[in-house]
Amino acid sequence: MNFGCQTDVFQFSHHRQYLFVGRNFKKMRKVLISIICFLTVISCRTGKTLSNQTYKDSIPIIDFCDLPDYKGRQVYIKCNYSGVDEYWGLGQKKCKSKISVNLEFSGDNPFREPKEFENVFREVHDNYYNSYLEIEAVGVFETDRKNGYGHLGSNNSRFVVYKLIRATLIRK
Repeated sequence: MNFGCQTDVFQFSHHRQYLFVGRNFKKMRKVLISIICFLTVISCRTGKTLSNQTYKDSIPIIDFCDLPDYKGRQVYIKCNYSGVDEYWGLGQKKCKSKISVNLEFSGDNPFREPKEFENVFREVHDNYYNSYLEIEAVGVFETDRKNGYGHLGSNNSRFVVYKLIRATLIRK
């Protein structure tokens, strides 16, 4: 038995395979780049979740306008908080459907923002005519109350915030 000869033949054909793959790779580079670009574009499309992203590896990051599709589920949203007098709510101008969402907080007092955000909420309430808040929060969307939410039931749903991540004052 001469294993050395077989090994030599195997090694030679193994090197030929690498040469063959190397030449084909150069030809296929444009195809691979096209496929990668295509997959990148497809993954960036807007859908129910924003690029299938999650917050803390489990909470879907969704577009505010898609909230009704996530009723009762914890989600991460970015939206605006604005209003006048007692009529305040969350929203985005680009939504096609008319959803009016009351902002509430989990805990003992659903109408009391977390301490670290008191100043920015006071600022927007005092200057409602020329400002609003841009909010990022984790919470749950609800629509179960027949009489609505907020002052005199003016909103048809609510978003109960479990974690307020960011609230930035924006001047109009």
